[in-house]
Amino acid sequence: MGFELAKASSRPARMIGKKLTAADKAALQSAYLRRLQRFAGGPKLQQWRSWDYARALLDDEWDTRELTGRKGKVVYWDFQHRDTDGGVEVRAGVEMRYRVVTWDAAAGRAVPQQDWVTSVSVNQYTLKEADGVWKVFGSEHWRYYDPATHQLGTGP
Repeated sequence: MGFELAKASSRPARMIGKKLTAADKAALQSAYLRRLQRFAGGPKLQQWRSWDYARALLDDEWDTRELTGRKGKVVYWDFQHRDTDGGVEVRAGVEMRYRVVTWDAAAGRAVPQQDWVTSVSVNQYTLKEADGVWKVFGSEHWRYYDPATHQLGTGP
C-alpha cells in the first residue's frame, strides 16, 4: 500500500488555494522521491523516479477542486508464490480515498467537498527485501476489484 500512496498526489496545506511556484513544484517532487525510495527498488524505482509529481497533481485536480490528502486500504490480497531469490509475488488492490476541497478566494478559505474514491486496480507485485525492508520491484495491472460486490473484473 505504501508504494501506491507514495505515488498518489495531494497538496500540502500550505499550498491550498495558490498557484504552484517553481519552488513549490520542486518541494513536491523532492518529497515524492523520498516517499518513493522508501517503498520501491530496482526497476520500479527507476521507472517512477522521473515521474512529474506536480504535473500529475494538477492533472488530477479538476475545475476548482484540489486534492488535499489521501489514504488507502488494501481491499484485495492474494499471495501467489515465493521466488528462489527470496522475493514474493502477490496480487493486491488498494482503494484510494482523496480529501477534496474547493478554494473560496473571496472568503480566503478551503471548502470541504465529498471525498473522491478511485476504482480499485488489482496489480501483481514483485516484492523483495532491500535495506532491511520489503519494497516493490515490479508491478503490473492484473484486474479491477469492486469492494461492494467483492467481484474481480476486467474494467472499472
